[in-house]
This record gives sequence, structure tokens and C-alpha cells, in this order.
Amino acid sequence: MEYEKIIEPRVNDTPFSLYGAQMLDFSVGGVGVKNGYLFTPSAFFPVVVSGEITLRRVKITLDFSGLGWQETERAISDLTAVFLAGCDLLLPDGFYYRCAFDQNSAPKRPAPWISTATFEFDGVRHGRLEQRTLTASGSFVVEGNRPAPARLTVSGISGTVTVAGITITGLTGTVVIDGLSRKVTQNGSNVFGNTDLTAFPKLAPGRAEINFTAGLTVKVEYYPLYL
Repeated sequence: MEYEKIIEPRVNDTPFSLYGAQMLDFSVGGVGVKNGYLFTPSAFFPVVVSGEITLRRVKITLDFSGLGWQETERAISDLTAVFLAGCDLLLPDGFYYRCAFDQNSAPKRPAPWISTATFEFDGVRHGRLEQRTLTASGSFVVEGNRPAPARLTVSGISGTVTVAGITITGLTGTVVIDGLSRKVTQNGSNVFGNTDLTAFPKLAPGRAEINFTAGLTVKVEYYPLYL
């Protein structure tokens, strides 16, 4: 089966074909939860007190074509460097996977112009970046099925204002409250101290209500997360 005819696999929004590679196969492991439990004398069953969702195991097998093994294995090396720097994979199942590279196999050489290698990652399944721009307090539907960190770009600030329960003081213009990178910036400078932020914004699946001071414009960005 040629996966490229369904969805062209990509890394960091670049087709694998631009690295001289073609996807032969892929697999995505299941999701798990590491639970903590509380045992009490009055409870027959243990009580779940915490749960950490584990990363998925992602494997992809790629064919690299070139004029010879030196060229194909150089391509493997170059793509490994891309993976190691941090990668977002679009796979034929239609989901994206924000991944940490773990290892790759020793290449196989089925022909003098082909090298085949399998790459393994640990990753989080997500959808495309979603954006909503609000000019007044309101609500919208959050996609996905688990809470997702959000980036709030707040424009029109003058004096003390509040957005999503966060108060911003001593600034004018535009401030970015970024739950993805966990930073608060204005023109690239750290302005965390100009807020009363205690937790970065996160959106639960379903309808989200965003309230803020009149006169502001708030752009909300997030990646839908999926179990």
C-alpha cells in the first residue's frame, strides 16, 4: 500500500520526499496512564488520586534512494539530525505527532541505490493548529479530547486589563501569554512580572468561555490533543 496516495507524510511540514525518502510503514502505540492510588481503611477499592498520561511509541520505516549507499546513508544521517532537533510528524492516519527522537535501526541495503531504516520516537498525538480571534468576551468549541495548552495574543492593552482571569498591568500594546512555550512576552521581551499569572492557559475539550476587558482583541491558538 502506498501511503503517499492517501496523506503525504511530513516532518515539520516538509514532505519526506525532499529528504530522498519514501515511507514504507508506520505504527503508533497505544496510550497509557500512570495512576497513583490511595488505600483507606473504609474503602474496599483503591482510590485513584492522580494520573499521568504516557507518551505514544511511534515507529516509521523509510526507504532512501540515491546514486549509491554513501548518498542514501548520508540522507539517513541528515534526516536523523532533523529528528534529533525536535520534530512534528504528519502520518498517514491523519494525525500529527510531536515527538522526541529515540533511536534508528542499522540500515538495510536491498539494492545498491536503496537504504532502508526504521526510526523510533515517543510522542503526543495532536491536530492542526487552531485559531480563534475574539473582539469581545465569548465562547467557542475546543477540539480534541484532552486539555490543551493555549497561546493568547492580547492586543489593545492600555492600563490594567484582565483576560481569562489573568491581570496585566503597566503595559500598553500587545502581550503574548504563551502556554505552549510557557512564556509571557511583549516584542520578544519577558514581561511575566507584569502579570499575576499562576498557571498558563489551558483549554478543556468542549465549549470554552474566554472573558476579558472590553476594548481588547484576543487571538487564541492551540493544538487539539487526542488520547
